[in-house]
Amino acid sequence: MTPAEERRLSEIRQHLTGEDPGLARVLATGRQSASPAFAGALGAFLLAVAGGLLLLALGAELRSPALTVGGALFVVAVPALRATLNRRKS
Repeated sequence: MTPAEERRLSEIRQHLTGEDPGLARVLATGRQSASPAFAGALGAFLLAVAGGLLLLALGAELRSPALTVGGALFVVAVPALRATLNRRKS
């Protein structure tokens, strides 16, 4: 690469870093880090599924149709509601 090309490439890198630091980081490292919002949404989803499965198991153990149905609804409805709300915000 010629010195002029190297200078131009350096200018482009500096401009990109100033304009979009996230994109510059992804291009430099080759991987994208999860945003705090995504990590929170994933954590909430996993907690909802785990809680629903716990209710399902408890309902089955206690032979309680209400707990079993509640657990099934929790496993399905909470993540679906969360996804629906996230799509409306976008």
